[in-house]
Amino acid sequence: MERWKGKTALVTGASAGIGYAIADALARHGMKVIGCARNIATIHELAKSHNNGPGHVEAVQCDVSKPDQITAMFAHIAAKYGHVDVLINNAGLVQLDPLISGRREKWREMLEVNVLGLSVCARETLQLMQKDGVTEGDIINVNRGYSPLRV
Repeated sequence: MERWKGKTALVTGASAGIGYAIADALARHGMKVIGCARNIATIHELAKSHNNGPGHVEAVQCDVSKPDQITAMFAHIAAKYGHVDVLINNAGLVQLDPLISGRREKWREMLEVNVLGLSVCARETLQLMQKDGVTEGDIINVNRGYSPLRV
């Protein structure tokens, strides 16, 4: 973790669960963490708990199923931080609609977040890394491990 001290991380889905825990741990190890989610109230609380360092957390509202919100978030990141050194693509959801009775709109929502949102965040991260000549960065994708193809 020492090599990441002072570096910038983006954690999607940082308002609860795994994303919240990752954002907290990265900030405790000295990273500048941008935590994004649709509802950012808990990320604001996390940010307050890191006021005295060694790292910090910034809450940014972003629904990763909305490409325009992702674009706006990355414009903010580029202006304030330049680039992201570590992307934790954690935002995701599971729709428990089985194949035989499932609703397409629920599957579409899951694909927009878990696949398209993840891909757009990765693309934007790579573009900022490339722009700034970053040669050591990480993109970590968290998988929900569920398929709607159950009967």
